[in-house]
Amino acid sequence: MERDLIPLCLEYLKSKSIEFDNTSSTTNITSYNDTIINSTIDTVTTEGAQNSLSYDLDLANLCILGFIGNMMSVVVLTGKIYNASSTYVYLIALAVSDSLLLVTALVLSLNDIFTETMEYNRNISEFIAFTFPYISPLCNTFQTISIWLTLGFTVDRYIMICHPFQGVKFCSRKRAVLVVLGLHILGVMFTLPQFFEKKTVVKYIEGHKIIAVDYTTFGKSQGYLSGVHLWAFLIFIFVMPCVTLAVLNFLLILAVKKSRSTERRMSLGVTTAHRNDTTVMLVAVVLVFMVCQLPALVSHTIWATDPETFLQGGEKYMHLHIMLEVSNFLVVLNSAVN
Repeated sequence: MERDLIPLCLEYLKSKSIEFDNTSSTTNITSYNDTIINSTIDTVTTEGAQNSLSYDLDLANLCILGFIGNMMSVVVLTGKIYNASSTYVYLIALAVSDSLLLVTALVLSLNDIFTETMEYNRNISEFIAFTFPYISPLCNTFQTISIWLTLGFTVDRYIMICHPFQGVKFCSRKRAVLVVLGLHILGVMFTLPQFFEKKTVVKYIEGHKIIAVDYTTFGKSQGYLSGVHLWAFLIFIFVMPCVTLAVLNFLLILAVKKSRSTERRMSLGVTTAHRNDTTVMLVAVVLVFMVCQLPALVSHTIWATDPETFLQGGEKYMHLHIMLEVSNFLVVLNSAVN
């Protein structure tokens, strides 16, 4: 989940002689001596600011409601885990991962809400500026884990439905727990470089203390952007999961259709019907996942391919920022409804 944070070049601020007032900027620039900046310097209309605030409030409310729903799912699923299949292990892990994603997304949303609605508060602004470089990649970590967990339970269900004899061996709860732990470790390792991508910069300009969130030299390097954010992302987060999910869900739909046809002819009973219903539910979860995640994956790929385009302000590039905000909202929506 990429946040629409445009790295602030402090030299740009100095060279352009930006006035320190809060009437022509979307940042925390004020007439105070201590200033915290964590977003782009850009002139916006009052209507645009109101729309941005409305978006952030909606996102925050969605995060809260989604967290409550996911916690209720964890309680219900945990009560069934001892008598249920390995799929429930994946669903519990997915609900927890989605909940943590929602918590980090809520923090990022509150960042924007505080910026847009509150008078300057040194403590809040400093907390936001110094924690953002870690909250943002943490959110991406949980998004990565959720994507791989979705892939994990789809593979688990495919083996169980389409290869039931192998399913007895490979789809045990113990093995599912090991896979879930492995996916969490891999997710942390995959996103670890992102924790070194941003930094908090403190600098004094014309007597004003400026605290800004900027990209590190490592975070701006072409090798990092192309290697991690483009190719590794394309392969392990975009193409491989999405293609695998599409193929396996197609095969699962065919298997359920065939099973229901056989069930009508041979009256196979409640167990088969329940198994088919569970499979249909999981297919629906994956379809919602793909619809909600694909825009974010596409916008991230565009950003990694040409990050300078996303760094531009003004009306000309507004559609890119709108696309980014819509994709972020869909990611949060997916985590909230799972």
